[in-house]
Amino acid sequence: MLQTLNNSLVEAVMHKYKLAAVKEELVFDIEVKIRTMPHHMRVFVRLFSFIFEYSFVFIYMAKFSKLSINKRIKILSFIKKNKVPFYAIYIKLFETITIINGLEVSSEKKI
Repeated sequence: MLQTLNNSLVEAVMHKYKLAAVKEELVFDIEVKIRTMPHHMRVFVRLFSFIFEYSFVFIYMAKFSKLSINKRIKILSFIKKNKVPFYAIYIKLFETITIINGLEVSSEKKI
């Protein structure tokens, strides 16, 4: 389940910021970074991933990973704009890692 959510989040961030990188590489890198986190942080990320995935069932009648890319981008934008507690931190974690790695991959391709 976590891999599907990571895939969905990375895809939404890539579309939102128009990053030209291979999605699978970015997802793999995020999963490696989550695995190398200290235990207490990793538990928080995994627990909140579960909560995040299923919290949109009440609004859209679907898990986050099953929503269309446009709805995912709208959700990410809403959470960031309104600074929804915990959700904003969670989104910022994924956005930061994805953007930095996406830019690294893009610059390596240009060289």
